[in-house]
Amino acid sequence: MRLGEHADMSLFRRDAILLARYPRRDDMLGKTFASATSFREILSRANVGSAVVTSPRISDPSNQEIRVVAARALNSVPLVVASTLSEREFLPQWRTTALFVMTGTVISAVLMGLMMLGIVRKIAETERLGASLGKAQNQLSDALNAMPHGFLVYDVNDGFVAWNRAYADFVAIPSVLREGLPFE
Repeated sequence: MRLGEHADMSLFRRDAILLARYPRRDDMLGKTFASATSFREILSRANVGSAVVTSPRISDPSNQEIRVVAARALNSVPLVVASTLSEREFLPQWRTTALFVMTGTVISAVLMGLMMLGIVRKIAETERLGASLGKAQNQLSDALNAMPHGFLVYDVNDGFVAWNRAYADFVAIPSVLREGLPFE
């Protein structure tokens, strides 16, 4: 079994007597730890649980470093398995994960912002081009209608594209004129 330097595994009887521990501490085996805060705190909630504990360590009462203790009471036998991981062991992993998630979130937010900026620019450009097209169409219509004689523009497929009022007056039925109408 490979645990970190500041981690341990313990096997207790339900009455909190330590039966085995890794890393091994012979001076603690057979002693009761029923008064240990972490032991009482976890098992008082349920047969399984975990807690962030700041109370003194069972193995070293002078050490009050923050640690995570996870315990499970076995159903078929009166035993409790407990695992302890110190802040020095679990926080670097958490910090690495949090940094990775935060970096990914920031990058995603920046990319989404850039995409939104691009979309807003495209919308503004489309509106500007639409206004320019409308203005150009009005200018073309004004220019065509200023001509005294009939004028007709048709495309490569011989479909009507544009005409002036003089041409519409020339045609017997001006209401028939529409874009795309064949020339023939």
